[in-house]
Amino acid sequence: MAKRSLQASLEGTKQAKQAFASKGWTQADLAREVGIKTRQPIGRFFAGQPVDRQVFIELCFLLGLNWQEIADIPKGAVTDEEGIDLDNIDAAVESVRSQYGEKIEHQCGNLRVLDVTHPVNLDDIYVEVKILEQPVARKWLELSDWLSDSEKLLPERVPALEAVAKYNKLIVLGKPGAGKTTFLQYLARACQRGELQDALVPIFMRLKDFGEDISKGISLLEYISQELEICGIGVKEVEKLLESGRMLILLDGWDEVRQKDRDAVGQEIRYFSGRYYKNKYAIAKRTGAVSHQLESFAEVEIADFNTQQIEAFAKKWFVTVAKNNQQEGLAKAAAFIEKLNLPENYLIRELAATPLLLHLVCVAFDAKGNFPRQKSKIYREALDILLFRWDAARGIQRDGGYPNLSLTAKIKLLSYLAAITFERGDYVFEICKIQPYIADYLRQLPEWDTGGEALELASVALVESMAAEHGLLEERSHNIYSFSHLTFQVYLTAKQIANAGFTVGADFTNQSVEPGNIWLNPPLQGTALTQITEERWRSVFLTLAEMLPNAASLLQIMKQQIDVLLAKDETLQQFLKWVIQKSWSFQENRKIAAVRAFYFSLACVLDSYLSLALNIGKFEFEFPPLPELPLELYLNFAQTLDSKIALTPNFNFAIEFDRKLRAIDDKIAPALRRLCELELILSCVLNFDLARNRDLALELQNSLEQLKAKLPEEAENSPSFQTWSEELKALLMTHCHAGHHWQFSDQQKQLLKQYYEANQLLVDCLNSGCEVTDGVRQQIEETLFLVIGNCRKFQIN
Repeated sequence: MAKRSLQASLEGTKQAKQAFASKGWTQADLAREVGIKTRQPIGRFFAGQPVDRQVFIELCFLLGLNWQEIADIPKGAVTDEEGIDLDNIDAAVESVRSQYGEKIEHQCGNLRVLDVTHPVNLDDIYVEVKILEQPVARKWLELSDWLSDSEKLLPERVPALEAVAKYNKLIVLGKPGAGKTTFLQYLARACQRGELQDALVPIFMRLKDFGEDISKGISLLEYISQELEICGIGVKEVEKLLESGRMLILLDGWDEVRQKDRDAVGQEIRYFSGRYYKNKYAIAKRTGAVSHQLESFAEVEIADFNTQQIEAFAKKWFVTVAKNNQQEGLAKAAAFIEKLNLPENYLIRELAATPLLLHLVCVAFDAKGNFPRQKSKIYREALDILLFRWDAARGIQRDGGYPNLSLTAKIKLLSYLAAITFERGDYVFEICKIQPYIADYLRQLPEWDTGGEALELASVALVESMAAEHGLLEERSHNIYSFSHLTFQVYLTAKQIANAGFTVGADFTNQSVEPGNIWLNPPLQGTALTQITEERWRSVFLTLAEMLPNAASLLQIMKQQIDVLLAKDETLQQFLKWVIQKSWSFQENRKIAAVRAFYFSLACVLDSYLSLALNIGKFEFEFPPLPELPLELYLNFAQTLDSKIALTPNFNFAIEFDRKLRAIDDKIAPALRRLCELELILSCVLNFDLARNRDLALELQNSLEQLKAKLPEEAENSPSFQTWSEELKALLMTHCHAGHHWQFSDQQKQLLKQYYEANQLLVDCLNSGCEVTDGVRQQIEETLFLVIGNCRKFQIN
């Protein structure tokens, strides 16, 4: 069987290039002379690749060459035109698949990976994709639905291959970096290998490339035919395969087509898929991207990675991309997952749900086996990737949407929206609620000196454009949006505060100032935006401290705000004085603030636990662990406190608690559990109040041992059990006076908790790698956990 395509030999290629150079033509000139609409065949001809037989002969004629001398024709081969055997379509499909396999491998075998210098094989990194059969953005939901239980609103996640098997015509939606292209590449290779749809010929195309040729009159049929020239198949043969429904057409990047070509591309896809309706189609585009509606196509959306997918990806990444051996790679992946799941890394974990950003997170971890101390570096890099780096790496220039804002203007607008919505606690918001803010922003721009309906329409269009183009905003349901990752809302809020500035001249030690607020200068003047006692603002403070060129003013204001928290309560001021007095015994060779912090946290916890523990009979509360010392920057617990503290003998009641508990009656178990809880409390008390009175410590231990032996077997409400409980209470109260039981009110406990956590936040900010002088750092550290009078000596520099 003769081939319908020809290719030049090595020597023939040299002769053709020499002849072409002597003519002084361009490839476009040559294509025009031959009568073809694209330069692709010309490039393949000079590269020694197969081109259509007739085109090959015509090119040689124009260059003054003998085509039979130029062509790479094996000796004895037939040179007359025949074609493939279309009467046996199965054999034809098998022939095309075998010949086209190398091209599919070239197109789809390797991935383009940011910041990695070597190609990554698809098989070595691919993780099974899950999809949502009903994209959430298509639903009409109320904002209240998202505020109640958003998890219930998400459709069931199913394996993406099930959707491919279920639907002949499929549009695969996904956020930027969700893995749309990778999924189509996987389908092409799996089909080519016979792992799925083995009766079809896979065709993988980038619609961006097709869009550049469609203006020249190239049809989708002609474009596919050019792709298959390598197999010696002409247009008629391609048509036969299409009419028989024997192709898997994979069209990637509909959103990447230039705006001016989108209508033509959409019309051609509609015509082609209708004309050759028997074939299977999968088209990938970004969620929210504007395109033609294809009535016969089902839409599915690639779901975010779940925990299992993140772990599977990490294992492959640290073996393949990081070029570790199997054992080292898996060990590093395990360490990565452990760090990723730490509470303080929840904003990084948010990013990991998107494969492209998960790759970034892996890169950030790989260098040192840990995440950077300044986590905001990861947030900023992720933002840059979605804003421009990912498109730039693939040579994609988007039209910018409507209205066309510069990248800088978009970042400013997004920062403004982030701060406004975060301050209100709006993580999900209706477009109509943010539209006025966008309109206000646009109105400040010279090119938008207008108002009315035009500005409203532009505001809505801008939100839709930024969602589709960059993926920083995401349509959760019809006209309801959120930031695609909470990470970006936090980072951009901090950026807005940094750009807007904050007040540093007010006397925050004045008790008339409402504690907990840091006030912003214009454009958010008068808004108590950042709440230092609110947990949700913690990451904003940390990020803000990291990004400021000089964080001294911020940290000083935070310090003063923290000191004000307890200023109005005389009991709490007395408590701070007691903490200071207790710490005086341990001043030598250590930072005294660390000791004050420890006594503060210990006393608060013991007061709370003793109040609960002494109430024998109520066992429903859960005994929480003692909090970790918040001042990691000083010394760890063992190094910070004097070795004399460790003299107290340990109580060992709880060591065999689980085993013994299973051996006794359920009614007695709560009492024994309470006794174990009390031992933990008293162990701490003894460590700090009785450490230098070993006899008293031993006396208490012996008394508890004796009381434990007398634990009655009767039920809790029996007289003997009540007598035992009273005896336990009396014993504890006697020894508790060795310490100090403050008996704080619920309101005071809440204030102490806020004060403690705010100090912890301040120290974490100091440890975040922020820019601050040694003098300011020392001032802050030395005045932690002091009464308000001492703190007033601390001035803003």
